[in-house]
Amino acid sequence: MNKVEEFGPLDPSSGVSPEDYRKAVVFELSSPLGGNWKTEIVEVCGQVFVRAFPPLHRGPVSANYSDHGGKYSLSGYTGEIEEPTEGVKYLLDFISMALTRNDPDNLASDRDSKEGFPPARLPKIPLKWFYKPRMLAKPPKFSKMKLGDVIDWQQRFFDTQKLPGGGYHSGLVSTGLGKYQFDRFHLPELAQTSGTSMKAIFDEQLQDYFALRLLAGADLYDYLNDQLEAQVFAYRLALHWPGLPLVSEGHTDGWGSKYEPGYSSVSGSVPMVGWKTFLLAVQNVKVR
Repeated sequence: MNKVEEFGPLDPSSGVSPEDYRKAVVFELSSPLGGNWKTEIVEVCGQVFVRAFPPLHRGPVSANYSDHGGKYSLSGYTGEIEEPTEGVKYLLDFISMALTRNDPDNLASDRDSKEGFPPARLPKIPLKWFYKPRMLAKPPKFSKMKLGDVIDWQQRFFDTQKLPGGGYHSGLVSTGLGKYQFDRFHLPELAQTSGTSMKAIFDEQLQDYFALRLLAGADLYDYLNDQLEAQVFAYRLALHWPGLPLVSEGHTDGWGSKYEPGYSSVSGSVPMVGWKTFLLAVQNVKVR
């Protein structure tokens, strides 16, 4: 199973505690589905859910396996950026929590190298051909670096993945980094379209600003003005971030394969949250 299951929301009038609800979910999962499911209690928009990570899923850690940021680029937005509302800030926080647990220094591939690859991504040739230990042994503090240095580091890291005979093993290792898993394609474009100096520090404030531009690229302002449905807005975000789930049926991955709610838009990627809480966070943008 390549998706995260979510149960809830918990009815406050039921008298059931969140922990007892979690235990009930664990019991329900253990019989028909089997395997070792990881569970956690989450509160989204004031509602309590139990999130369950399937067997072989690595649990609540970084998960943007794709190195092209998904199949829908949002980084080309060139319009004006408005001061984010509380609802927009909440959505940004939800996304960064889902992808990296709000870690501004996160490196997706560091997780891959330490925790192993998911079964669907097991490499067929020796890892020593890809990894230079000095780059992964202690990744730099990206939030303390200049933007230009971060972009340069990403490219050098990607170049460590060259095959001995030339070319690259496409999609094996992600260059996604920071709170929102900016990859080597979209981070330079965000810098260019926003007019941000390469000498700017890639701190949390700048990362939040770039993520806000990605939301704008998905037509955030049309959504706020009731010119776009929540499911469509969420769909565009899920196409850009493989760590976010599709939220409705009938969508395709761009190659003709249809996906049900909860699955990633990129083959081999597993979302870090379920579709219920993601859609709730998107809908909450308008009410806060």
